[in-house]
Amino acid sequence: MKTLHYLRWALWLTFLLPLAAQAQYGLLWRVEDKLADKAAQKIVNKLDQKAEAALERQMAEASTEYYNALLADGKIVCHGIQFEPGTATLTEESQPIINALVNVLAENPDLRIRIEGHTPLEGDAAANLKLSQRQAETVRVALVRGGVEASRLTTKGLGETHPLDPDPANGLDSLNQRLELVKL
Repeated sequence: MKTLHYLRWALWLTFLLPLAAQAQYGLLWRVEDKLADKAAQKIVNKLDQKAEAALERQMAEASTEYYNALLADGKIVCHGIQFEPGTATLTEESQPIINALVNVLAENPDLRIRIEGHTPLEGDAAANLKLSQRQAETVRVALVRGGVEASRLTTKGLGETHPLDPDPANGLDSLNQRLELVKL
């Protein structure tokens, strides 16, 4: 009888122990899922903040007040003038910013500026230097088409030589793609 009793307990234990282990693993999986969800949410929040900041920059750059900083400080950093990837072709979204800059230059006929092109750190340095020069020239041509005298504008391509964020591991290399407008 004792043997039968021990056998029943052994059967119950072999049945219950795996269930307990599965329950424990299930709890671990739920904890891992919650941690993964939190990590994913942090990434989404960070991307949302970057997108929101980029939108705010573009809205600010389209305003005349933004360009008044050029008059006061002698230099502004412009991220809103964008190009098709790897080219010197302006995107449509850049036109309001070009128009705002034309207005500022029209209101200040003595103002002369240098348009400095900058690229991200990725890619060939020599190619980036040439691309940044072509992009600066494209903006110069757009301003001249808007009515600004060509003699008031100079260009300089700097490629990746003066990054705002020198560490590409930060994920902020897109901030290095910009134009700087320098008062001469």
